[in-house]
Amino acid sequence: MELPEADDSTLLCLTCHPDQGRFQSGGGRYSRHPLGIASRDAARARAARLPLFDVRGTDDPSDDVIGCLTCHFAHASPQENLLRWSRGESREACGACHPEIYDPALPSGTTVADLL
Repeated sequence: MELPEADDSTLLCLTCHPDQGRFQSGGGRYSRHPLGIASRDAARARAARLPLFDVRGTDDPSDDVIGCLTCHFAHASPQENLLRWSRGESREACGACHPEIYDPALPSGTTVADLL
């Protein structure tokens, strides 16, 4: 598998977890988040303390990409799936890049996966 632009930590994760890098969609839901792509809003992601990775070596943070460690801790997290946040916090965390989930009309606990 080849990623368009992957940081070193993501490449390391994929040596043991190669299937986690395969972006799949089906039935209106995504089973994996795309890796190696720029955030929709890098400033918001950074404000939410989500790490993005400079794989192009530029001073422009808007082209930094999403890697495994943007949303997950490596092998140590009290949360399900090693996420950086609990399911209850996912709306706010995912909303850093996906502001559409902040719609007050959506039920509490709605995640990005529920909207795709």
